[in-house]
Amino acid sequence: MSRITDQYAAGLIEARGRIRKDSRGRHTPPRTEVSVLLADKRMAEALQEHFEAGAVDPYRPRNNP
Repeated sequence: MSRITDQYAAGLIEARGRIRKDSRGRHTPPRTEVSVLLADKRMAEALQEHFEAGAVDPYRPRNNP
């Protein structure tokens, strides 16, 4: 598995990511959700390993032939 640096991870998130605040209800604190769209599964797994969190899900667009 490839190791990545904080700077590389920040660049990936800035270039290919989305950050949003998820409000889950009135009595629960909001959480921050970060998603990054990558074509290379190994890179997604390296990012997941770097942050020791998250999940790698396949991307299946609705208009995929």
